[in-house]
Amino acid sequence: MSRLQVFANEKALGWFGFEAGDYFFEYNDAWLSAPEAYALSPVFPLGQQRVTGPSVKFFFKNLLPEGQILEALSIEEGVALDNLLEFFARLGRDCPGVLSLLPEGQSPILEQHWE
Repeated sequence: MSRLQVFANEKALGWFGFEAGDYFFEYNDAWLSAPEAYALSPVFPLGQQRVTGPSVKFFFKNLLPEGQILEALSIEEGVALDNLLEFFARLGRDCPGVLSLLPEGQSPILEQHWE
């Protein structure tokens, strides 16, 4: 199983991963017990169940750019276009909005900086 931790700003919500030929999302226990817990999306109801299927893939794929930009990133990063987990492992720190997808043990950077 391969997985990445999903953050909303600095709050760790759960895990996006790939296992047994399918993508999944599941909330972590700390988030589920937090008083401010909310569902990441209507696709992922708040609860302990693991969500699998095409809706998981489509939700996270929509965080990536499309078309020529995605193709250019694929070439630049050496990642196959259909390998979402690897894309996010390399580029998940810089998703649109408040979400970050990071390998276990890493934390999101909350301050914007430009190169």
